[in-house]
Amino acid sequence: MRIAYFVYEFPTYSQTFVLNQIEGLLALGHSVHLFAFKRGKMQAFENNALKVTYLPSFQAGWVNRFVLKSIQKFDLIHAHFGPNGIIAMDLCKKNILKATGLVVSFHGYDLSRHLNEFGERVYQDLFDFADLFLVPSRLQRQLLIDLGSPQERTHVHYCGVALEFFRFQPRSILKEKKIAIISISRLVPKKGLHLSLEALAELKRQGVPFTYQILGEGGELKRLEEATARLNLKNEVEFLGQGSSHEVALLLSKSDLLLVPSCEAPDGDREGIPVCIMEAMSSGILVAASNHSAIPELVQDSITGFIFEENNSNAIVNVVRKILSTNGAELRAIQERARSTIEKTRNLATLNGNLEQLFKAYVLKKSENQR
Repeated sequence: MRIAYFVYEFPTYSQTFVLNQIEGLLALGHSVHLFAFKRGKMQAFENNALKVTYLPSFQAGWVNRFVLKSIQKFDLIHAHFGPNGIIAMDLCKKNILKATGLVVSFHGYDLSRHLNEFGERVYQDLFDFADLFLVPSRLQRQLLIDLGSPQERTHVHYCGVALEFFRFQPRSILKEKKIAIISISRLVPKKGLHLSLEALAELKRQGVPFTYQILGEGGELKRLEEATARLNLKNEVEFLGQGSSHEVALLLSKSDLLLVPSCEAPDGDREGIPVCIMEAMSSGILVAASNHSAIPELVQDSITGFIFEENNSNAIVNVVRKILSTNGAELRAIQERARSTIEKTRNLATLNGNLEQLFKAYVLKKSENQR
């Protein structure tokens, strides 16, 4: 198949799931042409099989002769995030982009903050026009259906991880040493990292030894650095900046616990299920995450990880102490169940094959109906 991908920014560290899909489809023998509005900061990306076109603007009048000369007919367009789906739909309606089918994947902000800003009917035309809608959780599937998405064309398609890359290397938490805690996320309000700092300050007061590394960049950096100083955590907390998948894997291999304190942001922005959770579970690293959004669909408390109440720093304190008081055999069983869950439900190779089959089914079905 000839597939066009539609994203806002590419390549970017916070959306490696897009790159993983594209590389999977290329490996399966498909042709992929990606369209983006902004060049991302991710450096370590190279794939000569992928054609990338950066568009000059995303305003209504941006499509010009440059674009018309550079694109051809596609079997399928796959737009990531609802607003990009609307743009792709408009281009199809104007016969500027031509494709047999349109698939739209929703993720997080497009089902939360974007709805608060533009209203719950913002996707109505898209629901009528597009052929297939994908979401990364059961919770988001129901939300999309409640908004008007056709139930029979709305599917859960999980983000996944490369099992061979995030190999199972479980670490034992030794009570006599510092617990190595890490968070991997953009530095934005919905990630809840201020809650982590508040909780860790309390754990320090209680005499719990730890180190805390934060991998990621974003607009909250200054605020978080100021909080770190105010809470007397400068000796324990390290801001690492942005990192590649290779750096994520390396850091996880040296960590005991992934802390994911996600919460609803003041503007209503919400998560889906952060991919870093899957990477940690695959690697044998314990996960402690809030009950925000669809996270509990993957992290089951005391079964595949640990869950604490959203937007509650005291709950973080309690869950870390719970982990430290749990015996090694129980923790190892949690690590093994977590890896098994990832193998069964988040295997990237399997998911890319499933995506290919979904694409083929809808493209072929529409092609036959148009004959």
